[in-house]
Amino acid sequence: MKKQFRDIPTGCPSESGGPEVVEVTALPVAGKDHYTRVQRKILCYLTDLAANGRCYIKARHVASDLGLTAKEVGMNLSILSESCTSLEILKWSNGNGTTWAISRRQI
Repeated sequence: MKKQFRDIPTGCPSESGGPEVVEVTALPVAGKDHYTRVQRKILCYLTDLAANGRCYIKARHVASDLGLTAKEVGMNLSILSESCTSLEILKWSNGNGTTWAISRRQI
């Protein structure tokens, strides 16, 4: 089942149908103090996945769910792994492409 995402800068869909507030802090990217639309979409997806603890993903599966390309997701995951303070995004590699470990950061 594909998840439906709306372009809401401060949240993502919750089970109740309303937006869930997601606190996201990032380092400035190219002179901007916010994430791109694609990065927000990926962060909402990852935040939902990591709600129950650490999970492992591949860019191609995220891309399929979000209607993006695997290259687009992989590039943005690299950027987010360095700038996102709410999620820990770790790059793992294996013979079958890159696997990403996603978990919420301990505050």
